[in-house]
This record gives sequence, structure tokens and C-alpha cells, in this order.
Amino acid sequence: MERYRPVRVAGLPPLVAGAIGYFSYDMARLVEKLPALRRNDLGLDDAVLMFYLGVVAFDHVRQCAWIVRNVFTDGPG
Repeated sequence: MERYRPVRVAGLPPLVAGAIGYFSYDMARLVEKLPALRRNDLGLDDAVLMFYLGVVAFDHVRQCAWIVRNVFTDGPG
């Protein structure tokens, strides 16, 4: 995972890389004993996380966007 640690660059948004995805509401049934209310009609996964090399980040307060592309280097930093 160390390979995927982004370098902080002043002026860029804090989220420029990492695992992005979702955990479903029903995933709570994997850790708590809850009644099954419905069956999974859509066949969706309980969780999906993906690693992206690039992101488009939009700042709704400042009304601006960043296109960030991460690259890997052979050495540290």
C-alpha cells in the first residue's frame, strides 16, 4: 500500500487518490444479527472499492475543478 501513498501538493484538493467506492446499507447484516427485509433483486455487491490513477475533483464552494493524474516513480518521493 505504500506505493499508493500520494505526495501532498499545495493547492491541490486533499483527495487525489486512494480507494474510492461504496459500502451498502445492507452490509450491516454481515456484522450484526438483523432480519433480512428483502432479497437482493438487483444483484449488487455489498461493497466495491477501486483504486484510480486519476480523479476529477470539483470544489462546490469555490466553483472550480481539478483534473489530477497520479504517476509512479521508481524512487522515494
